[in-house]
Order: sequence, then C-alpha cells, then structure tokens
Amino acid sequence: MPKNVKHYVLTAVILGSIAMVGGALIGVTNLITKDQIVKNEKKKIKDGIIELFGDDATPSEAIEIKGDDKYLDCYYVVNNKNNALKGYAFRTSGSNIYGKISMLVGISTSYDIGHIVLITNEQTYASTVVDDYITPYNNNTRPLDDVECGATYGAKLINEMAKEAASWANTNLKGGNA
Repeated sequence: MPKNVKHYVLTAVILGSIAMVGGALIGVTNLITKDQIVKNEKKKIKDGIIELFGDDATPSEAIEIKGDDKYLDCYYVVNNKNNALKGYAFRTSGSNIYGKISMLVGISTSYDIGHIVLITNEQTYASTVVDDYITPYNNNTRPLDDVECGATYGAKLINEMAKEAASWANTNLKGGNA
C-alpha cells in the first residue's frame, strides 16, 4: 500500500473514531438530561401560570389547539382553589429572523389580555441590520433617529402572539363554545 493511501486511511479511521465517540457522548448526554429538560419546562409553565394568576392558581392539563393558528400551541383553564374560573393561560411560540420566543398569555374571564410571561426568549440583537444595511448606506456619518432592530421585531412578535391568543379565546371560549 502506498504511503499516501496509508496516511489517508489512518486519518479517516482517527476522524471516524472521534466522530463515533462524540456522537456516543451526545447520545448519552441526551438520555441523561431529556427527562430533566421536560420537568424544567413543565415547572416553567406552572410557575408562569402562578405569575399570571396568583398563588392560588390551579391549571388544568394542557388543551391542544388544532387549526390554522400561527402562534398558538395550547391553553390551560385556570381556576382558583375553590374551583372558580380565574382565566386562561395560552402557550404561544413564534420566531422571526432574530430567534424564537415562547410565552404564556393570561386571558381574563372578560377575555382580555391580562399579563404575559416569557418562557423562552432567544431573540438576538440585529447585527445583520447594522452590518448589511445601516453601515453601507450611512457610512457612520450621521446618527439615525429610528432603526428597526431585533428588539423591535421581537416586540411585534410578542404583540401578534398575544393578540392571536385573545382573538382565539373570544371566538372559541366566550359563551362556552369550547
């Protein structure tokens, strides 16, 4: 076997071994942590519902929302300790070019948006806007009065998700339609 071929085969075997060990480590880590990740997610939701409706909030199990809704995942019927309706907590998630946002939207018994709790916020600063649009056209020679960035798009996304939850609640829950 020529020396070049031996070198390439040895390199391929070493890199393949590294990839197999790395893949095995990732797989084992996933097996060890997946249950804890699910528990942490459920705790975040329960804590979020308590933040939305107070310490005496007792949510139902998640009720899946099926349909063409863009942001809605599920909702929880939230009662107090005496089983009186406090409102509804809608789990929403959405994303744009700056990342994903997942949140709980509290809808009151009058079907208005109450309080919002972010579960995850993966939004990043809009460096692409600065690098691709502001700097080339402005050349850093004048201040800009208003620039839409990741924060602006994140705020718009949160607004759209909250409004969709309120609209769905008004259409599907008001008057016992659910």
